[in-house]
Amino acid sequence: MKESEQEVLSALNGWKISLSSRDVVAALNSLNSWRVALFLFKWLQGQENSNLNIYTYNVILKVLRRGRQWKLAEGIAEDMIYAGVLPDNVTYSTIISCANQCDHQVSF
Repeated sequence: MKESEQEVLSALNGWKISLSSRDVVAALNSLNSWRVALFLFKWLQGQENSNLNIYTYNVILKVLRRGRQWKLAEGIAEDMIYAGVLPDNVTYSTIISCANQCDHQVSF
């Protein structure tokens, strides 16, 4: 089954409770489309009660790596730092492997 942004938005608009970090990680991991996963992630970033942490950022970076979306992954890494979420070894490894898969060089 293919997800669409509209289907995800419809489901999210009816949501009345806060998603836990585990719920967000599971949802992002389960989506087949990097576009829909990114849409969900961006939607969550705009929510006051979102629980975005190192795990959720690392998962969306992994999803973008799978989709070979270097520029988007680079932007998420910048958003992560701006949000005060410090990268860890998984973050760096994911960014480096994403850059490698997309034939980009990383400079820290």
